[in-house]
Amino acid sequence: MIYLVRHGETELNRQKVYQGQKDSNLTERGEAQALSMGERLRTILAGRPFQFHASPLGRTRQTAQIINQEIGCPEIVFDWRIAEIDIGDWSGLTADEITAACPGAFDGPGQFDWGFRAPGGENRAAFLGRLQDWLSSVQEQGGIHVVVSHGWAGFGLRALCTGVTMEAVGQVTPPQDAIFCLDRDQAWRM
Repeated sequence: MIYLVRHGETELNRQKVYQGQKDSNLTERGEAQALSMGERLRTILAGRPFQFHASPLGRTRQTAQIINQEIGCPEIVFDWRIAEIDIGDWSGLTADEITAACPGAFDGPGQFDWGFRAPGGENRAAFLGRLQDWLSSVQEQGGIHVVVSHGWAGFGLRALCTGVTMEAVGQVTPPQDAIFCLDRDQAWRM
């Protein structure tokens, strides 16, 4: 069983900037979101053994450390396989800036297509491949896993777990204080 959370709100989230693997500190609201998720996870876990994983990017590290104040795990395993998509040259840009640099960048049949076309970025197969590698490794271990990741990575993990497309799970962007449970071939918001 996996409890999946997204990092708290960052300064760049607030400015509507696409971060990719570029980093930004949590806002006060983001810190409060992380603390709230930690409190909820403490209740959910209720003394059960678990492993704690997080993307190594700064915003997920910061979120994981705040959550850990509540759940008290002796070790957080930082793993690049659950890092956010690399959107290359478009990291740190707004939608308007991306469109100005590359007219039609957001055109395409799927809502995620644009990110996989970013110059110098990661393609869909590489992105989903590393997420699947991580997911397979924790599913093979069994037990309970808490993971702090990102928006796109969260869509990817939920899609891989359920066997549907990222577009199918991405119909609504969850708030940054949502906790998802992934178990076998199901994913639901708690």
